Amino acid sequence: MDHHFLAQFHLRRWANGNGRVLQWGRIAHTGKIVSKEVAPAATAYGPGLYALKGVPDAKTNVVEERLLGDIDNRAAPILEQLIDKGVQSLNARNRFDWARYLNASAARVPKVIAEANSKAASLLGRKLSEGGAEMEWMFDDPSGPLVNLGIVAMSRFFFTYHKPTRRFLSLRWFVRDVSGSKEALMIGDDPLGRTGNLYEAGCLITLPLSANRLFIATDSPSVAAQVREASDQEVVEAANRQSLINAKQFAYGVADRDMVDEYLLTSLKK
Repeated sequence: MDHHFLAQFHLRRWANGNGRVLQWGRIAHTGKIVSKEVAPAATAYGPGLYALKGVPDAKTNVVEERLLGDIDNRAAPILEQLIDKGVQSLNARNRFDWARYLNASAARVPKVIAEANSKAASLLGRKLSEGGAEMEWMFDDPSGPLVNLGIVAMSRFFFTYHKPTRRFLSLRWFVRDVSGSKEALMIGDDPLGRTGNLYEAGCLITLPLSANRLFIATDSPSVAAQVREASDQEVVEAANRQSLINAKQFAYGVADRDMVDEYLLTSLKK
């Protein structure tokens, strides 16, 4: 089963009249920037990315189908509400559901999943090594409990009411309409923009909602004022730079090729 780390309902906001989005990437062996139109369902996914191993078949995709599925289903109408009516239209439940989606947007990318698996297995491995020979089977069995530790820990920490969600809820939220920019907003496959430490004063969180709406969250009145006072063009350029720099494989949206080449996957440039 393909597990999408950029929600399809969100990426569809960049779709053209044919229901396809413009995808940008870089060829590893040549360093060349390439673009093509793709369906939202055909990109930003990993086969079995959140699958549990060594469990009954009916539970293999429980994280994708029940947990992430619930988060996405609740967030989809809120995305439309934010675009059409802004944050002032959200009630307390809407804000909570959107905060969970912000968490998911940061935590569901493959790099974070891999790091969670590695850290969880290493931590428990050190604990279990004290158990002696009777515990060695846990390391030898490729379908044993260790392989699911990262997914389970990530699911519980990032997708329920814990520290990151509370922090997102504490920030000031607003949506910036950037329709006056000559360029459109892009979105990357690691879509949540983060400037500064989430838990420190002055942090700035951004998430493109569509080609002309940007979600912004901060705890700093001065940072919020700077964003509000910047021109549409300045906001779009800054947001697109961050989307391209953050992207792990692809970015999406109509854009200037030279800008994409300057910031997307620069480690692959020849």
